Amino acid sequence: MSRERCPRCLRVTAHCMCDALPLVEHRTEIVIVQHPRERFHPVGTAPLARFGLARCRLVRAPGGLARALEVAPLDAAGTALLYPGPHSLPMDELDDQARPRRLVVLDGTWPQSKRLYDANPWLAALPQLRLRPARPSAWQVRMPPRPDCLSTLESIVAALRALEPDTPGLDPGLDALLAAFLKMNERVAAFMHAGDRTPRHQRPRTRGSRRVPAELQAPRVLVVYGEQPASEGERELLQWVAVGLDGGESFEALLRPAHSTPSARQLAHIGITSDELARGESLAATRARFAEFARDAVLVAWNPRTLRLAREELQWRGPTVFLKAAYTNLRGGNCGHAEDAARREGLLPRTVSCRGRAAAHLGHVAAIAAWLRARTAAPRLQEPSSRR
Repeated sequence: MSRERCPRCLRVTAHCMCDALPLVEHRTEIVIVQHPRERFHPVGTAPLARFGLARCRLVRAPGGLARALEVAPLDAAGTALLYPGPHSLPMDELDDQARPRRLVVLDGTWPQSKRLYDANPWLAALPQLRLRPARPSAWQVRMPPRPDCLSTLESIVAALRALEPDTPGLDPGLDALLAAFLKMNERVAAFMHAGDRTPRHQRPRTRGSRRVPAELQAPRVLVVYGEQPASEGERELLQWVAVGLDGGESFEALLRPAHSTPSARQLAHIGITSDELARGESLAATRARFAEFARDAVLVAWNPRTLRLAREELQWRGPTVFLKAAYTNLRGGNCGHAEDAARREGLLPRTVSCRGRAAAHLGHVAAIAAWLRARTAAPRLQEPSSRR
């Protein structure tokens, strides 16, 4: 089987389900705290939730033999943890007032989830909720330790059904998400039980395809970036910028904070003043302007956080390219920040006209995107032997 990976979900393309995923609208924010060893696991279900749910974000805990698993704690107000601890409450017994607005879900094997829980004391301080599944998990690839244990995706789906029984259109969306999960389940199970499959440990180690995403050859490619600093536990989109890969077109919006203005230190860090934000526009106005500006374009961003902002805040439904994954797929190893990758390739940043640190970041990302696009015309991408 080809080891080529999808640049969006990072799965082997034969097991990628991005095309089959819906975008389910829901109220409860889902925060997946992922064990570091789960990030590139070929059969993990967290990517399905991350890309299939409108209000889902994934936090990866740093890891290593000599490093503790520590994740920056979230605002505890209105937050609950999905964890079957001894004092956890059944989720289906909560009344409307007790339902959390944010639910934290641990992603990993059961021993890994327990390590995450033990290494992060702030998790133990959150109210704990548990599920009472009506049926065993349908996940055929990973056998649960007990019949009532579900995969990460199944747990999130069951939790949203219990927390939001009155959300319009929720059940059909979750059904479609589970259908994608079952389809991937069948694909992976069929591959694992194929009679002609050579076990992975017996196959020679080969590198997957280094193909550059074809979307970079689209007629209109926009490199985008957004600033969303945290203020009093809330994150608000304050700046959204875009520049055309071919030059000649750009977009910038500064948004008035709806809740509270970030601190002077935060504003100095991103290079925007409080007066500029006070004169900014509403999210609805930015959303409408950007929809008109970016029509028929492909959005390119260095990291998935920016693409999540495009989907969730600006309601973008068009094609996207996760550029860091595309670059890593080509070069291999840990590429670091966009500035590091541009420096490694000897690329000069593009000149971008916008406020704050976004200008420098967009300049480096645009340079890398243009460099990658130029390589798509080559029939075979040759890789220096020193790259690993």
